[in-house]
Amino acid sequence: MEHASDGILLTDKGHGETSHGVVKKVKALFRGGTPVKVGHAGTLDPFATGLLIILLGQGTKLSQFIMSGEKVYVATVELGVETDT
Repeated sequence: MEHASDGILLTDKGHGETSHGVVKKVKALFRGGTPVKVGHAGTLDPFATGLLIILLGQGTKLSQFIMSGEKVYVATVELGVETDT
């Protein structure tokens, strides 16, 4: 199977996953072929879900441009609930 080695990959990072873990999974897709530089444009906390921008090859040069944008977090809050944490 062939993969594009330059560009931007938009991923939906799940709860409990780390940004580094997602990058590691993407790197594994290229294992055995030509080495490809893989990185991400901004870390999402492990408890956060949402868009994680993965940069491939020449796309990694766009990191500074992408990182200059604004991050937006959306949260759901339930009032009146008490926990021990």
